[in-house]
Amino acid sequence: MSKERGQTDMGLSFHLLASIILFNAAALLIPKKLNRIEHYATTLFSLLLVLVTDITLNLKYDLYGYWGSGVDWIGYLAIYGIYPAVNVLFLNLFPYRQSLAAKSLYVAGWWLFAVGYEYSAVRADWFYYNGWKLTYSTLIYPFLYMMLLWNLYWVRRILARPAREPAE
Repeated sequence: MSKERGQTDMGLSFHLLASIILFNAAALLIPKKLNRIEHYATTLFSLLLVLVTDITLNLKYDLYGYWGSGVDWIGYLAIYGIYPAVNVLFLNLFPYRQSLAAKSLYVAGWWLFAVGYEYSAVRADWFYYNGWKLTYSTLIYPFLYMMLLWNLYWVRRILARPAREPAE
């Protein structure tokens, strides 16, 4: 008998919960290159990016989703449990002072990891496609990682500017 989307099973629970625990433990344990405000600003940006994307592609166009169609708790768990940790890992481990080749290889490694992880989430059945294809994600992931770096660049520029006196 086939399982209907939205029913809980051990694969769903284990894959997602293990991912959340592993990613967040790694994010807590790695050496930090970013200060607190950089973590805060970049994490909010990554959450905004995923929420805007998911509202459009998941909820409006129903191209993919978390567990079942519409808004569900698995979506919240995945978004708030995984994306902030991945943001922290990606930005703190980035080879800022190395060559362009090293930076490119680093982004390519995360790109491949993201594609593989998305594939495993689909296989674990807590993420599904409904018109979306892994090929689309494969094309988009490098740009998403570049957007995280671009956002950090601007956060650092803003923080480096001298504070202005408030207008009276």
